[in-house]
Amino acid sequence: MKVRADERTLQECRRRIEEKLGWGSSEMWANRDFEVLSAKIESATRIKLSVATLKRIWGKVKYTSHPTLTTLDALALFMGYENWRTFQVQHQPEVGISPVPRQRSPLRKKSLLLIPAALGLTILIILLLSNDNLPGSVASAPFDPEAFSFSSAMVITEGVPNSVIFDFDASNAADQDSIFIQQSWNKQLRRRVNRTERHHTSIYYYPGYFKAKLVVNDRVVKEHDLFILSDGWVPVIERPTVPVYIKTEKAVVDGIMTIKPETVTQYGVPLQPETPWIAFHNSRNFGSLKSDNFIFETELRNEYGEGAGVCRLTEIQIRLEGGALILPLSIKGCVSNLQLADKNGRIGDTSALGCDLSTWVTVRYEVREGKGSIFINGRKAYDLDLGFPALPIAGILYRFQGAGSVNYVRLSETSGTVIFADNF
Repeated sequence: MKVRADERTLQECRRRIEEKLGWGSSEMWANRDFEVLSAKIESATRIKLSVATLKRIWGKVKYTSHPTLTTLDALALFMGYENWRTFQVQHQPEVGISPVPRQRSPLRKKSLLLIPAALGLTILIILLLSNDNLPGSVASAPFDPEAFSFSSAMVITEGVPNSVIFDFDASNAADQDSIFIQQSWNKQLRRRVNRTERHHTSIYYYPGYFKAKLVVNDRVVKEHDLFILSDGWVPVIERPTVPVYIKTEKAVVDGIMTIKPETVTQYGVPLQPETPWIAFHNSRNFGSLKSDNFIFETELRNEYGEGAGVCRLTEIQIRLEGGALILPLSIKGCVSNLQLADKNGRIGDTSALGCDLSTWVTVRYEVREGKGSIFINGRKAYDLDLGFPALPIAGILYRFQGAGSVNYVRLSETSGTVIFADNF
């Protein structure tokens, strides 16, 4: 459905997205920047907007028609709003409908490395922090954090889906205040509650480490950690709302953990025209192992390379308590879709991340005292100066566009002591 969006509203939308990205004026954006933006929006919203569509929104391509509601909803979701209508209503002051002065939201996603990179296509530490996580920023005036309470209990100790019961007291908020419970850093996972309520139930569909938040008027007044353990490996086909879960015994075949193309279609998920992502999650306690000193070893392959999945995009994520280290791979012809960075900035040559993913690829990722080295098929690909605070390792995640397999995984201390290993 085409929607006649007010140009001033679109202008404000573009301004906010440009501010969120921090890439400078869109006048200087090249085609590659729109490719990265498309990937970022898809990663955050599970909605794919083409480069051509984004260029039309930003006026780079002349086009007389109006954007679809799906396009506008995706842009609103990317900015952290429920949908385009919500964005329009909440920002009427910015499009000249109301004389009330605009106030900038205090929440803003931050990272230790301010690099324009698509989540899932970058290897770096991404601390999923917002201003409310920084010292001295939680519950600044006029809210007193001591006037609120916020705690939670999981319905089951491990496994997903997992319902979490939040107990909260926001009775000291004013009648006109908007109160929300947010599952994590992602503002899309925010649900409105009433100030007179005391309990709220929320479902976590993926395992991992989360920081739940009690939010009043877009300001975090309380937050606490939630660690959803996976009870072993969780194979899934990713979907915009509820993932398709595959039983582990069906995904482990002859000593290999795998989701094949035919498995994806058997579950009713088409491989074309938009190739879905499949994933293997393992969220657990790795003891004292932290992100500044570890050795990760694995062997994997991507088993789908047709149509929109021609690039065989693949990710290895080492999940942390508050972020992730992400290693992207693809076939050689698609390495421009990948981004690599360390604390010194973006690395221009990503050619070493390209390999023949139709066959087994070995990966070794070492970090010693914050200095990282990546080996692919036995050859050193990169030395990285990661330069981030040491965080406990909280999980391992494999993602494949289309289909993929893992032969083994091993996580060790730098001394060689194996902390976790699985040969399936």
